[in-house]
Amino acid sequence: MAFERGDEMNIITERILKVLSLKGLVSSSARIFRLNNQGLSGEVYCVESEAGDYILKFYRAGDSSKAVKEMRIYQYLSSLGVPVPKVYFADTNGEITRKPFLLVQKLNGESFSSLIKKGKGRIFVESLAKSLHKLHSIQVSDLNITLDRRPLEKEIEEIKVIAAFFLSFSMNLLSFRRVYKALSKISRIPAKKSTLALLHGDCGPDNTIYCNGTVYLIDLESAYLGDPAFDVGYAYHCIKLSASNRPELADHFIRTYESLHGKITNLEIYIRLAALKLAVFLKFLGNINLLLILLLGLRRAMNISTFRKQLNKFADYCIEYAEKNDC
Repeated sequence: MAFERGDEMNIITERILKVLSLKGLVSSSARIFRLNNQGLSGEVYCVESEAGDYILKFYRAGDSSKAVKEMRIYQYLSSLGVPVPKVYFADTNGEITRKPFLLVQKLNGESFSSLIKKGKGRIFVESLAKSLHKLHSIQVSDLNITLDRRPLEKEIEEIKVIAAFFLSFSMNLLSFRRVYKALSKISRIPAKKSTLALLHGDCGPDNTIYCNGTVYLIDLESAYLGDPAFDVGYAYHCIKLSASNRPELADHFIRTYESLHGKITNLEIYIRLAALKLAVFLKFLGNINLLLILLLGLRRAMNISTFRKQLNKFADYCIEYAEKNDC
């Protein structure tokens, strides 16, 4: 029998609730509902139960490697005191629903934007710097998982590939040429050798939660081994994007991180690389093209045009930053 998507998800969540209740994690009266903020790799739900609340994160069918990766990283970091959600249950092979999923701790905290409004943006960036310092300081030898290694040369090539895909797909060839030229210029700059560490890979305020005075790092499926300066540089620009009226917070974030971790090797190189990677994604998201119109309809596509213009404007800033700053 064929099911509509909503009916299919109801069946899936019923199976999960039955398993979780048998294991004593949730009560039989628990409910599951889809969250508005969704990740790119799968769907995210909230589980509300008398015993407690959880986050249920699905991965695409057959994509067990991402589920295993994020589960092990969460478990390892949590055991070392790095602020990440705890994992309570995992079906990494999709045996229950054909879709791998993790059941993790639901953190009841605040977003960066809400803290900005309360005048607490400085507290947030200081806590983010502390959490990243802890992440970058761990020993990865006991992680028991194979992670992608990206020294500087590979980082540059990775961004070239991403730019070629996203910017050509959105027919933004002028931006592609500018990004590619800037990357080629950066690749010729002499860089000091640095030790690779575990990176978040997508470290911005949107992938964190401020809870009980601590910034928790979430959505670590993009984690890899690289230079800590890239995480710092990416977070630097994301802070500027999220708090455009408080640019000094981004500089305070870097100062706080360096006070904990020491002077960052090759910081300006990686800030420029991070700017280019962020610019690629923002240019893609900020382009109202035929695909967007087909997916959303003309009226809805036009309704978000103002927001997309803002993304494009910040993307232009990122490209200019990479083009004009000297290392």
